[in-house]
Amino acid sequence: MRRNFAIAIGIVGSLLTLGVAGPANAAKDSGAEFDDSNPGWYAVAPANGEVFLPGETDIWVDTESEPGTVSPMLLDPADWWECHSNNNSSWVIVDYPFWWDGIEKTMKLQCGVSESYGWFHIRDGHMEQWKNRITQATPNASTDPWDDLMWWGATGALDSPYSSSGPTSGKLCVTTQIDMYNTSTQQHVYTFYPTYS
Repeated sequence: MRRNFAIAIGIVGSLLTLGVAGPANAAKDSGAEFDDSNPGWYAVAPANGEVFLPGETDIWVDTESEPGTVSPMLLDPADWWECHSNNNSSWVIVDYPFWWDGIEKTMKLQCGVSESYGWFHIRDGHMEQWKNRITQATPNASTDPWDDLMWWGATGALDSPYSSSGPTSGKLCVTTQIDMYNTSTQQHVYTFYPTYS
């Protein structure tokens, strides 16, 4: 039996560890390369060692897509149209299959509505929190990939949760650890723990 979860995501707390040196070569150890156009920051999920590089990390987990057809952008033009022009709250932007207690489940991010769930809820209620996470790592950095970072964290939280509770009333709550780095200094800037439900 598959259970589908509409995702509402928010940051519930963080541990700010300014000045603490982390693994200085976390991105380089992963095979990531930086060029002159790098955004100034990257994120590492210590639980599974994955690295998020804005504009480069493939956040789509679509087993049916052809190689080279995926995008590092969370909302593609069709999603944008369905959410903004058609006001289709049940439109599924992306889904992510995962296993929980031996049962395959699917987390779905829908357009949703501002008041309660989905991408609009996240954008209207939590976007500034995610953008602040980016500028804490690198002041003046572009915050455009805030929702890509958010989705990357959500999938990592399901695969390797820092903590979890539920499901309660059809909601599963998972928390993950995300370490933020500055690409100029290759230094760990801070750690935060977003919770997804």
